[in-house]
Amino acid sequence: SFSFSIENCLLESEEIRISSDITVGVEKMEAQIISYEAGQKRCLGYLAYSEGASAAVKRPAILLAHAWQGQDDFIRDKALMLAQMGYIAFAADLYG
Repeated sequence: SFSFSIENCLLESEEIRISSDITVGVEKMEAQIISYEAGQKRCLGYLAYSEGASAAVKRPAILLAHAWQGQDDFIRDKALMLAQMGYIAFAADLYG
């Protein structure tokens, strides 16, 4: 079985941050690959949000879980779609 807890996921000091600017509709999206640890596994999650997102404005966040074959373009596209709707979306890496 697999359990996921935000408390168990620590961002590494040497984060991998691959950032890209994506324009979807009229709003510009930001996307980053974030390296984190879940237990003993190093994982690469995909974070998507609108460029206008800031710590001063609270936004709802959605955690996405990929299908059995692992994180792919489908789940990353869903994260971008949710970001366009105003959410902060994080596609977790369930396998590491």
